[in-house]
Amino acid sequence: ATGNLQDPETKQAIEALEREARNSFDGIRRLSHELHPATLRLLGLAPALRSHCAEVAKRQDVTVNFSAPANIGTVDPTVAICFFRIAQESLRNSIVHGGAKHLTVTLNRSGDELELVVADYGVGFDVSPVKSNGAGLGLVTMEERINLVGGNLSVVSEVGRGTTIQVRGPAAPP
Repeated sequence: ATGNLQDPETKQAIEALEREARNSFDGIRRLSHELHPATLRLLGLAPALRSHCAEVAKRQDVTVNFSAPANIGTVDPTVAICFFRIAQESLRNSIVHGGAKHLTVTLNRSGDELELVVADYGVGFDVSPVKSNGAGLGLVTMEERINLVGGNLSVVSEVGRGTTIQVRGPAAPP
């Protein structure tokens, strides 16, 4: 390469750099939206989860069925972000570690209590050793998250039978 912008090699190198920069910016923008989705702030927990499930299904080429009542009611922003992050992590784990192609996400409310269930039909795993040997950092993080808002998390999984994550917590922290 001569440094001459008319030189084909130089032009190709600049075009490649431009493409990489654009891809990096797109990735950062997507990550930023995933970390703090505007839909969560603007529309609430159920619409944000519905949108995220649709995005995951499209991006990962899987089926994600989402269900929630028409009106989930008011949810404290801290609780909403907690439930949203747990759903994100659960979906990611199901696809990456469980090889799941079919997932369901259900959000319900009974009085002041919210319940989120993420179930997959992936490979499943033995929960006890994963929790005790520290390999399940995502599970520990999810548990810590829900404990902070006064809720609890349950993980039921069996090798060959998939995994179900159930999260319960108050719509407003204590």
